[in-house]
Amino acid sequence: MPHALAGFIMALAAASAGVASAVAGDASTPRGGLVPGAPVRTWSFREVRGDALEEVELASDTQTGGDLLEIYEFGGAWFDEGYMIEPGAVIDPDGIAVGLIGGINDGATYWVAAEAPIGDAQVDNDPIGSTSRLVQYQTFTKDADNATYRFTLTKAFAEAWDGNGLLGRPCPDAHRYYSVMCDLTRTEVHLDVKAYTSEPGAPMVTFYRTAGGAMVDGSAIGYGWVADAWSESAARVPLWNLGNFDVTRDAFNGPNGHARIDLHAPRPYDVDLSTVQTGHRFTVRVAARASTYNRSAVSVGGIGSEAGSAASAYLRDPATFGGTEVTTAGLTAIDTPLPIVEPDDSPVTPAPCVPGPAPDPAAGLLQFSQAEFTIAEADATPVVAITRTGGSTGAVTATVTSSDGTAIAGTDYTAVHTSVFFADGDAAPRLLVVPITQDALGGEAPATVNLALSAPGGCAGLGPRAAAVLTIRDDDPAPPSPSMLDASFDGDGKATIEAFGGDRSAMALQPDGKIVMVGGSFADFTLARFNFDGSPDEGFGDHGKVVTDMVPGVQEEALAVAIQPDNKIVVAGYTRPDFELVFALARYNSDGSLDDGFGAGGRVVGGVEGIAYAVAIQPDGRIVAGGRVETGSSFDGDVQLARFAQDGSPDGSFGVGGSIAVPTDIVGDKDAAANIVLLPGGGIVVSGGSIVGGATDPTGLARYLADGSLDAAFGSGGKVILDQRVGEGMALQGDGKLVLVGSVETATPPATATRFAVMRLEADGDVDATFGEQGLVTTALSERSDIALAVALQGDGGIVVAGASSRQVNPDFAATRYFADGTLDEAFGTDGVLEVDFFGFEDAAESVAIQYDGRIVLGGLARDDVDGFAAARLWPGRDRLFDDGFER
Repeated sequence: MPHALAGFIMALAAASAGVASAVAGDASTPRGGLVPGAPVRTWSFREVRGDALEEVELASDTQTGGDLLEIYEFGGAWFDEGYMIEPGAVIDPDGIAVGLIGGINDGATYWVAAEAPIGDAQVDNDPIGSTSRLVQYQTFTKDADNATYRFTLTKAFAEAWDGNGLLGRPCPDAHRYYSVMCDLTRTEVHLDVKAYTSEPGAPMVTFYRTAGGAMVDGSAIGYGWVADAWSESAARVPLWNLGNFDVTRDAFNGPNGHARIDLHAPRPYDVDLSTVQTGHRFTVRVAARASTYNRSAVSVGGIGSEAGSAASAYLRDPATFGGTEVTTAGLTAIDTPLPIVEPDDSPVTPAPCVPGPAPDPAAGLLQFSQAEFTIAEADATPVVAITRTGGSTGAVTATVTSSDGTAIAGTDYTAVHTSVFFADGDAAPRLLVVPITQDALGGEAPATVNLALSAPGGCAGLGPRAAAVLTIRDDDPAPPSPSMLDASFDGDGKATIEAFGGDRSAMALQPDGKIVMVGGSFADFTLARFNFDGSPDEGFGDHGKVVTDMVPGVQEEALAVAIQPDNKIVVAGYTRPDFELVFALARYNSDGSLDDGFGAGGRVVGGVEGIAYAVAIQPDGRIVAGGRVETGSSFDGDVQLARFAQDGSPDGSFGVGGSIAVPTDIVGDKDAAANIVLLPGGGIVVSGGSIVGGATDPTGLARYLADGSLDAAFGSGGKVILDQRVGEGMALQGDGKLVLVGSVETATPPATATRFAVMRLEADGDVDATFGEQGLVTTALSERSDIALAVALQGDGGIVVAGASSRQVNPDFAATRYFADGTLDEAFGTDGVLEVDFFGFEDAAESVAIQYDGRIVLGGLARDDVDGFAAARLWPGRDRLFDDGFER
């Protein structure tokens, strides 16, 4: 301990009776007998050592009564916070990483904090991280019917600095997530508050629980920082989510060197005491933790600390004395009985649905957010999200259970058998904690844990994803760069179904990770499905293929596909009964059979003139289809938009003049809706343009209100016309901005060459001048004709664009990635461009989508003498999505 700090603490102890302190490395002794009404606290400091992140307890104690102030020095640090430990008593930053645990005698406040020391992660016993833990119990009697207990989180933040970006150092292979995401620094705060009845002689019952965490993870190299905040499955009341925090990523000794997640306002929580009988006892248990590690410092070639790297996590405000504040009324604090016993977390008995029967659609469906999750062995952050969708009426529960896949409980992970809770009106996602056993073996194969939801309580039902698989991934080296192809996808990252489907295709990802492709035939509707691993889905139709004759003997084609939440597949296109082009839709069950509950035998034919190029499913299950209706010759047309009810019948609330179809003339005689985006509140945006013209043709967009009328707040009277051809693909950002892609002709020879074009519009249709050069970015992939056909957005704001490159004589799949400001990501592929060749003939990526784990799926045409469906899967450069709340 530095002399100045030791002297300060000694003076503070002499001047402030009842404030306890501990010399670093020495566990304190109990402070005497129990003080009536005061909390019982168990605290500990742990050191995180070496690259394997081994935790070693250094100091711990149980204190009964009295003020609590524990300070532990973990070692030298490049930087640490100044902090106040008593009103008017401030310790300035001193280059020492410390842990803090504190609380006041009467339980009115408590706090934890931790800072990471600088050590060499390559040395097993070197300290590189720290953990401060506090568990507090306080028992009360309820004296009044209107008694209250409130705790307020005044401050919580996690922060990391890394100056190593200036050094250009590589990320060690063991800490790469896929290609360039680098996990070197981590800092996290966690809080779990439980209230339970503790009347002598009566069963203990938990009646309140909130739990969750917030963290920053990553480094200045690679893709930088992940920031996240979540509520856990045990939380009957959500603790927080990412929207409750300010997230900062900025420069420190170089670009992207600093990240911080900071609770942007105090958050009060009222514990509902209505179920506690007046005159009876209850106990509040608080578990607070702050943890850090910094593997960046001195971990490669002796460099790191010179550039500056540090991590800190605080569940308190360093600038003021005190942390989480507790206020009560109508309660008397009494002695907490020793030894302390609390209810376990075994599943609750499912409550009946009143008046019944269950499931009630208004109560919603409980299910996992996706069918497959992945977590790194060393990652303590939960990734398994459980959602409530379709309704939120009434309190509901479900039992969550784990079972061994290839992972073994007790060896690879700790078994889970608990409940997930949602209160009345509560639909905030919950994250399930599956404790992973860390080891330093290295090179282990991925291991799987099976997860299941069962026994729904209340009026909720279980959704189609009532089961999921969690894969525990060891820190294996990244796949070869710059190919970025995911070799776990059909062996080489590429999958095909030869001589089936192909040109003018569309693709959609099912919630369970399977890939559906449609198109490629002028005679019938054609579908194929790949499994998550890229193999043909033998359980879908005829060995992975489905062919549907919509109207016998006429030209017809499937051009668009969308997946319902129940995994049913909606396909849209056209057919030609009586030689007239009309919209055609079909809906398939998950096994590829036609859904008899849709239209006539699974088919909807006619009722809307034209060709459907796009389809989307609204949250209420209604189906929106868009395309083109001819207005003169076969090359002239207007945008055509239509909406259908869930059963395929016409939606009479949409359209004008009693028709469900809404034709719109935007740019003249070359209009077509190639894309549909659904907006919150029921609005609809379409984009498109000429289907036969060149790269100089304009793009038209239109925005509609929920009833199908044009939205005058968008562009001019609901329409936007752009000079560039960028209507091939469209995606909606979370802030309402629209990203469009297509191609533009170059101004330099050869004059016929085209290049990728990306444009971004504001939510009102104006060009976003902050993106690229006045809203437009162009990228030349080759000296020949390149065209962008599709776009998808990543969780960090990254923009992935797919299409075809003509660098070779025959076009190949091509993809690029741009940062949120339009800058080309040159670490993606080779100099920002990734190309995939299948058979040496013509290939084109006509679709792109992002899987739940961030991997990128391209779908389209691969030609080997004849057309066929093709898909490729790419590593995203990281395994987690940024700032999405639970998909990491």
